[in-house]
Amino acid sequence: MLYTSATNGTNRQNVYTAPAGEYLTATSWSPDGSTIAVVHPVGTTGTGVLGFAPSGTRLWTINTPGSCGSEIAWARDSESFFQLACTAGSHTGTIYRYPATSNAQPATIGFDHVLAGLAVGR
Repeated sequence: MLYTSATNGTNRQNVYTAPAGEYLTATSWSPDGSTIAVVHPVGTTGTGVLGFAPSGTRLWTINTPGSCGSEIAWARDSESFFQLACTAGSHTGTIYRYPATSNAQPATIGFDHVLAGLAVGR
C-alpha cells in the first residue's frame, strides 16, 4: 500500500493498494512534488511505473522492459524520469529516459563504458 500523510503523521490518505499477489519495489516523488512514481513488477520479465497525484489520482501508467525493478531518477524538470532495465541473470543493462505520460516511448541513453550506478543531480 502507498499512503501520504502530513509531516506529523496525521491525515493519512491511501494513494494506491496493490492487487493481490503484486508488490511495490520503489517509490519516488518528482522534484516539483506533483507526482509520486511507484515501481512494481509486471509478470516475470517486466517492470511497471505508475504515476499518481498526491491526492491519489492515477496520472499515467508505463510498462518498462527488463526485470531489474530498479528505482527511478527524476529529471530536474519533473517531465521525465530515468530507469535501468536489465535481463534476469545478466550483468548488463540499458538506461532509458521516459516522458512522464501514459504509454510513453523511451529514449535509450548510451554509454561507452560500464556504468555502475545512475544519479541525477537536483
